[in-house]
Amino acid sequence: MSKQTPVSVIILAAGLGSRLEDQTLAKNKCLVEVAGKTIISRLLEQLQAHQVSNVIVGVGYLSDVLESYIRSNHPQLNSIFVTNPIYARSGSVHSLSLCLEAVPEGHDVLVFEGDVVVEDGLVTRALASLQGLDEEGFATVLAPWSSELSGTFALVEGGRVSAWKHESVRDAGFPLQASYKTVNITAMTHAGAGLLQRHIRQTVAEKGVKAPLEYAMDSLIDSGYRIDALLVGQEKWFEVDTAEDLDIANDLFSAAALAHA
Repeated sequence: MSKQTPVSVIILAAGLGSRLEDQTLAKNKCLVEVAGKTIISRLLEQLQAHQVSNVIVGVGYLSDVLESYIRSNHPQLNSIFVTNPIYARSGSVHSLSLCLEAVPEGHDVLVFEGDVVVEDGLVTRALASLQGLDEEGFATVLAPWSSELSGTFALVEGGRVSAWKHESVRDAGFPLQASYKTVNITAMTHAGAGLLQRHIRQTVAEKGVKAPLEYAMDSLIDSGYRIDALLVGQEKWFEVDTAEDLDIANDLFSAAALAHA
């Protein structure tokens, strides 16, 4: 893949963010502040530092609020807003499918969930991973299992993801303590994005619009496609779903915590 290949970043931010309760009554979850900066601004500034300007934002809940915020605070970006009209009764997989349709021809793709806060180094590594992918290649950021983490976990063999199991389909024999938590940052070539779109559509056809994205990713693996594992080292990251998560993220990303990292 040429180093000149343009990149579009998809940010999935259509959801209600209801588990943050009063924090998201009048604003989107990605507009919640972590250590004095909104989640979305932190990410957009990280992307701009790498000269990434093409951003596709999947919106739904309070879409006008989020669009206004991004246009006002990040006017230099080429921001495309893709509305999921059924955001209240669908999952992120449907928003992603709609966003993939808006990716310009020939662009590689980096997908972020809009509630993930990460240090700059993980953004750097995710973007850099695009340079080493095969034509229909993927790479995803994973963190080692910890008892404090919940959600989706993947297995890794030989530097690639061998299983990507949503907790709803994880059987009792799944080796959880040897697995890796998905950080919800995934890179893919343009051809890979088209391939993922086909697996998403198949997943939605079989499981409905509420099906989690993990089903489509695991389908890729079952079909023999390679997803490289980008393992978190000392970099800080956190996914903000609840008020408790927000407290943890604030502690992790405070100036004092980063200074002593």
